Amino acid sequence: MEAGWGLGAAAGRSLLLCAALLAAGCALGLRLGRGRGAADRGALAWLCYDALVHLVLEGSFVYFSLVGNVADSEGLIASLWKEYGKADARWLYFDPTIVSLEILTAVLDGFLALFLIYAIVKEKYYREAAPTCVLWAIGEHDTVLAACAMVGGMEADHGAFMKTMQVNYQQELHVHN
Repeated sequence: MEAGWGLGAAAGRSLLLCAALLAAGCALGLRLGRGRGAADRGALAWLCYDALVHLVLEGSFVYFSLVGNVADSEGLIASLWKEYGKADARWLYFDPTIVSLEILTAVLDGFLALFLIYAIVKEKYYREAAPTCVLWAIGEHDTVLAACAMVGGMEADHGAFMKTMQVNYQQELHVHN
């Protein structure tokens, strides 16, 4: 590592928030999965965490963007998005492409996760779709990130980012075929 690199207070708080969401999601999923097999408990833990990320983190970004912008917002979650905005300034101010993609992921993926949690907990017949939906959601994240990068570019290493997205996409295609 180069000299002078350090984790700032805002980045540290952001990491702690993400770790807290992971712990809360896993705890909730494991609680909902009591008496079920390991696969159901694991799926519930992942889906609870996924729902929290989409509804809390991405939902807050959409809210900040629709009532003003992230750069002028205050609070712990706003500081997380400000850190994110250091790599790509479009996340700090209203960008229609970014906001529309985040609305889709926050609403569709967030409620899909809640729907699948309900299906597993209530043992509905359509619960068998959960593994396919989880794989789709993971692939959708890569697609959204790649779309954001292609539309406006990344201020970070765009070439390495796109190469990673291409490899991930090819791996997911292999999984689905």
